[in-house]
Amino acid sequence: MRQLRNFNGRRTGGDERSNEAIVSEAMQKYGNLNENELMKQLQNKVEESKRNGTFNPGEVLEFASRVSPMLDEKQREKLADLLHAMGCE
Repeated sequence: MRQLRNFNGRRTGGDERSNEAIVSEAMQKYGNLNENELMKQLQNKVEESKRNGTFNPGEVLEFASRVSPMLDEKQREKLADLLHAMGCE
């Protein structure tokens, strides 16, 4: 049985990034797109990752849970709709 004494709920390894770093990276990459362009980019990425077998709903949900506190109610509703459309329920 694994020891949970030092468990802190965070991932280990090079995968740990702060919410701010994730959002900053996304803003640099997608910040100049309007909402329709952004939705098209997202749709393309999801379709591509599903085709090549790398789509992981758990990772999408984890990301959503990390950014959700930074959103207002309307944005959280849009995020929930997006998660539903991607099949991440």
